[in-house]
Amino acid sequence: MQSKSTRGVQQEDVWSAADALIADGLRPTIERVRQKIGRGSPNTVSPMLESWFATLSSRLGMSGVKPQTSNTPVELQQIAENLWSAALKISRQEALDEISQSQHALSEAKQALQLREDELLQKERVLAAQYSALEAARRAAVEKSDDLMSRLTQMQVTSSKRDMEVEILHKKLNALDAERESERQLSSEAAKQHQIERQKYQERSDAMQRKFLEEIDNARQEVKRMRAAVVISENRMESDRNLLQAKIQSQEKELSTSNELSVLQTIEINNQRHALAIANSRSAASETTITRLTDALSFHVKKTGAEPKLMVRKVKRPIRNR
Repeated sequence: MQSKSTRGVQQEDVWSAADALIADGLRPTIERVRQKIGRGSPNTVSPMLESWFATLSSRLGMSGVKPQTSNTPVELQQIAENLWSAALKISRQEALDEISQSQHALSEAKQALQLREDELLQKERVLAAQYSALEAARRAAVEKSDDLMSRLTQMQVTSSKRDMEVEILHKKLNALDAERESERQLSSEAAKQHQIERQKYQERSDAMQRKFLEEIDNARQEVKRMRAAVVISENRMESDRNLLQAKIQSQEKELSTSNELSVLQTIEINNQRHALAIANSRSAASETTITRLTDALSFHVKKTGAEPKLMVRKVKRPIRNR
């Protein structure tokens, strides 16, 4: 009987591989058959190998039916059947062990697969969450983009209005420049006239300054003359004061020793005191005159800006008689 495996391994492939292993002096096992074929799972190869073992005795002429015409000794046939049964039992046990190992490996593979599926499920959940976040971010970005486009449209409209306003301002600026150029030409003539007037004013100012300087110089000369006269007058008054003082003192001494001349001396002393008072009055008048001239000179200096170098001598006040 020949049947096809669900994975493409046929029964004749398994039987051919088992026959080849027997020819090589090896006992056929599930793993050796799989290696010989190069494909097939243990669950697929195991029943096919069992079928091969089940038909092996008949194919070798060792079936349970004993033909009467057989020339083989009974003892030899019994030994062959015993050997065949032992080999079949060992093969079945090895097949069961291999199936058990395969099932254990399959169980471990299933567990690993389950873990892998759990990991993939977890990753799928993470990816789903990331996708949701990305989708939310995309929607937010779209909304923001729409808002930016709306703002951009508004800005473009505003920019167009501003461009029109700038164009209008440029036209007004050009008109103002033309008007300013016209005014500049007019102001140039006015500036020339102003320069002429300024020059005339400067000339008059220079003339007035020269006149003030001459007046200041004359005032200096007058102050010098008056200072010299005051000095002379002071010297004279000082000399007169000294003489009168000495004379008064002398007469006072004489008055103390002579009672007869007291009346005359008193009159003389009074006259001398009167003369001294007149001298002091003249000195005060000279000092007042010098002060007036100094004030007038200071006024001219402040008015014209000149800085005369005058050293006004302080007038010595007369010593009044006690």
